[in-house]
Amino acid sequence: EGIGQWLSVQAGIKAFLDPQSRLTSPLIQIENGTALSGLNETAAAGLRTAGFNAVSFGTYNGKKSLERTTITVFNPKIDAKILRQIQNVFETPNLINKEPDGESYDILVILGKDYKGK
Repeated sequence: EGIGQWLSVQAGIKAFLDPQSRLTSPLIQIENGTALSGLNETAAAGLRTAGFNAVSFGTYNGKKSLERTTITVFNPKIDAKILRQIQNVFETPNLINKEPDGESYDILVILGKDYKGK
């Protein structure tokens, strides 16, 4: 697992330094916006199995019982194909682009009640 994270860090540095490059291995944070215990861990494991680098998971500090899963992108260099794949994993069109504000990840997924935990 440590080597996989190092490769993601290297890819992130390359994408940062090269204006033409696209990030294909984004760091993903998963947070649980529902009352269902352990859902974030299930989602992170599923992403890792699909080849994504789900770096961490936690509990969403906002409103509990979110209806819909949201994906917030903090890195504009993420390849569009990768974003579509992540949207497909979570079966959601909800994609929000935000300016980075010190996050240690590229994408934040907040799980809602619509997430089926596949």
